Amino acid sequence: MEWISIRTSTPKEFENVLLFDLEKGLLLGYYSKSATTFIQYIDGSPLNEVSQWMPIPGNPIDDILIKNNKVKTVTWKKSKAERMLW
Repeated sequence: MEWISIRTSTPKEFENVLLFDLEKGLLLGYYSKSATTFIQYIDGSPLNEVSQWMPIPGNPIDDILIKNNKVKTVTWKKSKAERMLW
């Protein structure tokens, strides 16, 4: 994957992506059309110096399993205590 200039395009609204901000460095965040800016995921603060963005890469273990033809579907079931919390 390659970095994409915000001058070229912006990600879909509210899609979490990797961002490079000239003041804060590498961050996780999303684009908000209503705010017309990028928002830092961790605390919701606006980012005013974003220059590039990139989709979040997939999980490397998925790539390893697919390459080795060892794809396995896992179903997770909540315990009784977890069901009560939801």
